[in-house]
Amino acid sequence: MKNSKLFYFVLILPLFFSVPAFGASNYTVDLTTDPVASHIGPDKDTVHVTLTAKDGQGNIVPDAYIKIHMHAPLRNAFISTDFPWVENTHLMEYEGYLPNGVLTFDYIFPIRGQYRMDVQAGADAASLSEKKSLHISLNENKVEVRNIWIFMTLLLGFGTLAGFIISRGAKGSARQAAIASLAMFLTLGLMYSPTNAYAQHEHHEMNASNVPSFEEQASANGMTLSFAMNPGAGKVGMINDLTFSVKDAAGRPVPNTVFEVKFWHIEDDKPIFSTQLFGKQGSANLDFQFFDGAEHEVRVTASNAAGKVQLTRTVEVEAIHPPMPVKIKTLFYFVLIAFIGILISFRLQDAPQLKMS
Repeated sequence: MKNSKLFYFVLILPLFFSVPAFGASNYTVDLTTDPVASHIGPDKDTVHVTLTAKDGQGNIVPDAYIKIHMHAPLRNAFISTDFPWVENTHLMEYEGYLPNGVLTFDYIFPIRGQYRMDVQAGADAASLSEKKSLHISLNENKVEVRNIWIFMTLLLGFGTLAGFIISRGAKGSARQAAIASLAMFLTLGLMYSPTNAYAQHEHHEMNASNVPSFEEQASANGMTLSFAMNPGAGKVGMINDLTFSVKDAAGRPVPNTVFEVKFWHIEDDKPIFSTQLFGKQGSANLDFQFFDGAEHEVRVTASNAAGKVQLTRTVEVEAIHPPMPVKIKTLFYFVLIAFIGILISFRLQDAPQLKMS
């Protein structure tokens, strides 16, 4: 009997030890955007994103620890986005304390599709909740949709007009087919140029992966603000590790520092990302992908009880051509539309003859 009681005691003992761990991991994270997803234009609208850590009763948890990972939409097998190298890549990773239980950031989402944001929260890094995936689904920018329809209409009109011109004097369907084929290949040659918006921003020739990391510093109010980036240049589709830290005159970290971080697109003269990160121990880390191949300015302001210190650094971002399959796919669609226009013109010219016969 005693052995039986001992056996049951051993079985339930682990349950008692597991209760505290479960209680420390019942945090959840709510996600909201302004504007709502249905009104967001990719690569156009600045979106205010709010992540809120809450306990099991739905109350905001002050001084919570959060971990997030944002993933770009998956590739589309038929129609690519403006930034094909961004598809199915990591966009941002961050973990740290939230004094008010809330993390906000302003961000320009680069492409259409469904974004996945994996989130966890807890009292500290050792007691994070189970990973939960939140989603934001964006439609294509309305301006992009309008422009592509206009372009397709013009291309169809070009094919129809070309069909009328090249069929003049043509004898027999075989000759028409030969001319149509020739026109198709000529159109292919004309269309073989960068048609993706991504390629239009390509300005720099470099290999960002080989650019060594750097550390930029600025001093004020007896403090030194440091900004480190690894690699030392951005690359579309690649994550950069960014570190922000503040130390006093004696080289000691200054705790409870707020880092106001902003990434400014120099060519477009607008911010693509901005947020405030809390450095409980005087430092903060952010992994971030610069999705547009152009120069960006990193602007950092660190604030704490001792005052403020600011830092600015320009970083290069390597742009790369769209993948060859994307180019071939795009050219195929454009040539197909022009070829349909040619066939329409032949049909229109044959119509009167059919009626007369």
